[in-house]
This record gives sequence, C-alpha cells and structure tokens, in this order.
Amino acid sequence: MPPLGHPLRARAIGLYKELHRLGREYPDPDYHFIPKLQAAFRQNAHLTDHEQVESKLKLAEFVRKETESKDIP
Repeated sequence: MPPLGHPLRARAIGLYKELHRLGREYPDPDYHFIPKLQAAFRQNAHLTDHEQVESKLKLAEFVRKETESKDIP
C-alpha cells in the first residue's frame, strides 16, 4: 500500500477491501485467497514510485475482474 499522502493510496485501500470481500466467497477454499491477498499487499506496501504502484494496482484490478467473473454458487 502506498504511504500516507500518496495519491494512489485510497485506490489501493479500496481495491484491497473489494478483493477481501470477494475472497470470502471464493469457490475453492483450498486456494486460501485471503492469506494470499494479504501477503501480496504486504509485500508491495513499501512501493512509492507512481509507475510501480500503478502497475500493481492494475494487476489487482485484473484479479478482481477475474474473481468477479467466476461462477460463485
């Protein structure tokens, strides 16, 4: 997550929350979606470069789109 005051911080937090909600209903419980989500965001929390942060956020948006498109019973 970008540091305080970074212009993309609110977007990162919003994506994290949305992915966390989607992860609760992920169809494969053995995939451990939420721990993987937490690890990914924690691993990239130190990024401050705008382009690097934007790149990671685009990846998170792709994961969101793919997760939403799964047929969740």
